Amino acid sequence: MAPWGGVAMLVVTGLAIIVGWGWVWAGLTRRTRVVAMERLFPYSPTPVIPQIQAIIWPVVPVVGCLWIAVGAYSAQTIIGHETLFERTIIIFLFALVALIAAWIMFGQSLPTWMYPGWRAERYYRTHPKVAEKELNARVARRFVGVRA
Repeated sequence: MAPWGGVAMLVVTGLAIIVGWGWVWAGLTRRTRVVAMERLFPYSPTPVIPQIQAIIWPVVPVVGCLWIAVGAYSAQTIIGHETLFERTIIIFLFALVALIAAWIMFGQSLPTWMYPGWRAERYYRTHPKVAEKELNARVARRFVGVRA
């Protein structure tokens, strides 16, 4: 039973990463919208370490999938099945992380929908009064008097 605990840990960690990223990305609560708009790249006027955030945020869901793929690889290894498919997926996901990072480091931009705050920005553009109430004045100023 001990090896299956490791598999469960890998899969649950991957799912937690994806769900956590999705929660911030979707901006379902007031707190996640405020954090995305006031602190995170590319929407914040003063993001913390924007060059790193530009790379980190798009690769987070890929890393979550990578944890799940490693869990699948471990499960196949435990039961003694061939792992070619799982190894291929793991290599592909690592290559995707490297490709996204290289793309951004060489000055190319990714679509804004790949970053947390995309949904929050859409929400505040359609609800400027809520933006005034929830966001600090400097950030809320972008949404006052604007209709999407």
